[in-house]
Amino acid sequence: MSGGQTMEFERPILELERQIEELHKAGHAAEAAPLEAKRDELRRIVYGNLSPIQRVQVARNPRRPFSLDYIALAFTDFVELHGDRAFRDDAAIVGGWARLDGETVMVIGHQRGRDTKENLRRNFGMPHPEGYRKALRLMKLAEKFQVPVLTLIDTREGLILAYLGFTLPFCTWLLLGYFRSVPLELEEAALVDGCSHLGALVRIILPMSLPALAVVAFFSFTQAWNEFIYANVLVNSVDVRTITTGLTLFIVEDVFFWGPMMAASVMATIPPVLVYLAFQRWVVKGLTLGAVKG
Repeated sequence: MSGGQTMEFERPILELERQIEELHKAGHAAEAAPLEAKRDELRRIVYGNLSPIQRVQVARNPRRPFSLDYIALAFTDFVELHGDRAFRDDAAIVGGWARLDGETVMVIGHQRGRDTKENLRRNFGMPHPEGYRKALRLMKLAEKFQVPVLTLIDTREGLILAYLGFTLPFCTWLLLGYFRSVPLELEEAALVDGCSHLGALVRIILPMSLPALAVVAFFSFTQAWNEFIYANVLVNSVDVRTITTGLTLFIVEDVFFWGPMMAASVMATIPPVLVYLAFQRWVVKGLTLGAVKG
């Protein structure tokens, strides 16, 4: 990440890049090869061991790649299409025909600006209604010609998939241990009484599993509610922000609006408390299911 604003942990990498560039200009490509290997290794180490605040800095860096950057690197023959055929073009949404490995596709994405002028033109990557109409028009156009649609748009659905990536394994492991503790004789008795396997699951197993399901649901909810890094990295648009990333809007450069920020923080704690109070009986029972008895 060279040029423009430089973060402190990037300085050793940029210094090596400067030396490599000077060697290439002087025609000493052979001497630059070891430095290039050292730079690649240093970059792998630095970006593989970022602290949480450094990850936030990388995510919020204005030099991070946007949709047009990905399109230029991944696709060929990109032809941008404009307008919603109703009002006007929305520069916050970019899309058009492109080729991916020789196959024609329709690619659509959000686009922010690199500077104040471009950000104003693109409305900081936040689409107007005409932007959504434009995206819908391009999707219908792709459907008409039976062409795949690839989207590079930050959405809540994408964030949900990211959260599933780290909550689903733990929840599966937790429920697996509980379901293994359910006596098999109960299911067999239900089958003897005429229940199908689905009926035994719905009428016998799931009612018994409500405490464990409540614990898993509460864990998943609190993890998603409190999570910051994924939401800050994967979501750019203000209208899609989670409440934890929304709190950062009360920080403007080095000015902290402590009053509104503390008020918003208190309000952010209310939903988890209400959820816990609503399911307290099941959560406590589920947490004590594996306790030693006797």
